[in-house]
Amino acid sequence: VPDIIHAHVFTVARAAWAIARYLDVPWFLTEHSSAFHRGLASRRQIRKASRYLQRAHRVLPVCHFLKEAMEVRGIKTQFSVVPNAVDTKIFFPVSARTTGGFRFLIVALQTEVKGIPDLIKASAMLSMRTTVEWSLDLVGDGPERGRYEALAAQLGISGRLRFLGLRTKSEVASLMRQSHAFVLSSHAENHPVVLLEALASGLPVVATRVGGIPEIIGPKEGYLVPPGRPEELARAMGMMLQRAGEFNAGELARNAASRYGLEPVGRQIHEFYEAALAEKTSSHA
Repeated sequence: VPDIIHAHVFTVARAAWAIARYLDVPWFLTEHSSAFHRGLASRRQIRKASRYLQRAHRVLPVCHFLKEAMEVRGIKTQFSVVPNAVDTKIFFPVSARTTGGFRFLIVALQTEVKGIPDLIKASAMLSMRTTVEWSLDLVGDGPERGRYEALAAQLGISGRLRFLGLRTKSEVASLMRQSHAFVLSSHAENHPVVLLEALASGLPVVATRVGGIPEIIGPKEGYLVPPGRPEELARAMGMMLQRAGEFNAGELARNAASRYGLEPVGRQIHEFYEAALAEKTSSHA
């Protein structure tokens, strides 16, 4: 019999509650769904989830933005924010980056919410503004990939962009160690793990100011721009081209490991487990 039930995402709240009740053990739920702030969950789904989430020992949203979005939708429970985590045995920096031109990297699904057209347009603007040699690798796939490749060709920057398709986690980690900066052009996010992976790899970041991203990226980590603004994204990428050397890869990686490494994040969750089990023991005494 398990000591704890720990579920993920509000759609399984009823099942988690039922199992925990049957086994007489505490239960937790980590929430990282974008359904709350993107309006992807119906009122009925939210009401149903709320009924069971309020019975959880604790609900753990991955960022404060998501916690507030859940509260706005009427979820009332015991919240504690616990961020996503990164495996620093896979994602770590190197002492020297690849030469032969500055390399930007994005890892994202090829869908509208990731703002890929904004990034392609920004890249076209950047190509007309600088003589610095640079390129952009796009990792990911999706239904819009063909259209995005066509847009890059239309704007005359196919030679600077590489659409690399889906890659394994270890391949992504290797690409990060070969890159100089990470870029994320999303229109909506919660607490994207890919940014934690980039920071753990020592990469400064250019990203949009949406969702929980400002909780990850500050002036010491990179530049934030409004979503849907290719002009501002191009400007920030240009700044990164000129100033990337001001960001210390080792410091970025150390800070990411201390905030988001498996051990510190796991420690937070373990402390909640211990408190819940102690409370159970006390109540049954």
